[in-house]
Amino acid sequence: MIVLTVKYKLLTNHNNFFKMNQYKCIIVDDMEAAAEVLESHIEKMPQLLLLKTFTNSLEAIEFLENNPIDIVFLDIEMPNLNGLELIERLRLKLNEDVPSFVLTTGCPNYALSGYEQGATAYLVKPIIFKQFQLTVDRLIENWKKNAANIIRNQNTEYFFIESQGARVKLNYKDISYLESDGNYVKFVEGKNERISYNRPMRYMETILSDHGFIRVHKSYIVSMKHIQTLKGNKLTINVFGEEQKTIPVGITYLQEVQRKIRIV
Repeated sequence: MIVLTVKYKLLTNHNNFFKMNQYKCIIVDDMEAAAEVLESHIEKMPQLLLLKTFTNSLEAIEFLENNPIDIVFLDIEMPNLNGLELIERLRLKLNEDVPSFVLTTGCPNYALSGYEQGATAYLVKPIIFKQFQLTVDRLIENWKKNAANIIRNQNTEYFFIESQGARVKLNYKDISYLESDGNYVKFVEGKNERISYNRPMRYMETILSDHGFIRVHKSYIVSMKHIQTLKGNKLTINVFGEEQKTIPVGITYLQEVQRKIRIV
């Protein structure tokens, strides 16, 4: 049995939707046999990249707080911290900047509670490959549709944010970087700083990725045109005139940043 709801989901770069790419996922299940079944299914789907399997939910949530993941295949009934509690705790920590959760359970009665916590779909154990494949394919297709809608509605020069009760126009070319601060995103535009409430970094990353911006850290998105130097895991960017700022590059993002900053 498969139950699936359509949920708004954005990936690290919406260009990934239009070519074969791998979506990063993890498994969280305290039963090794059940985790092995999921590992086998994931191996059969080239669009999925399994980063880790966790049998301890507390270790999993620590990993999720520090690493961008697209899909979590999550068991509900686990000791210490069950699947629904894990989702709730992660949302309190990351707000809406969380992965899609596919719940795996032997009890369909948990489905409603899972959806209330923001789960995207659930699979009933024992999970056969056809069920798994259908769920993942539908999930990716929904992502494609949402990304396509965003791209169609984008202006090539500017966008608007809500700040202090007003809609404020921002020009892509003027933004040097964005910084996440809890539930807020700070836009740095020259000497001006504007705050947009309740916009997750993944959302802003998708909006900005076609306009010369790159995510370099879980808390930072920067404009490529403002980058001055990359040394080790530190970026120096030009903010305004001669003013500069040093921004850390997260280990998860370093390889992609190095790829984008090509040496001629």
